Amino acid sequence: MYRRAAAAVIGAVFLSGESADAAALRRSGARSELESYSFEQYVRDFRRGFAVGSEEFHQRRKLFEASLVRVASTNARNKREGRLWTAGVHPFMDWTDAERQVLNGYKPAGPPPGGAAAAA
Repeated sequence: MYRRAAAAVIGAVFLSGESADAAALRRSGARSELESYSFEQYVRDFRRGFAVGSEEFHQRRKLFEASLVRVASTNARNKREGRLWTAGVHPFMDWTDAERQVLNGYKPAGPPPGGAAAAA
């Protein structure tokens, strides 16, 4: 029961800002759908405002394609190992590692007040 509740909460967080099509694809985890999922579809589903052909568009496409490979690899590994969950399309697939890092918890802005001597 706890796992379902946690999955519902996590799903609600990821669902914000995505279309019903993207949510259905993410939930289904179907390999054939994942293989045919394109960056153009991702841009539509997650309402990205990249200018087609721009430098940012091409950079984001590369990031997305690398993420898609990781998702497929994770799903293949999970299937081999008998795990019941599947990875899928999510709103962060076109983010750099640096962009994702800002989501990982509290980061102090600098040294403690008063410098190193105050901390000792």
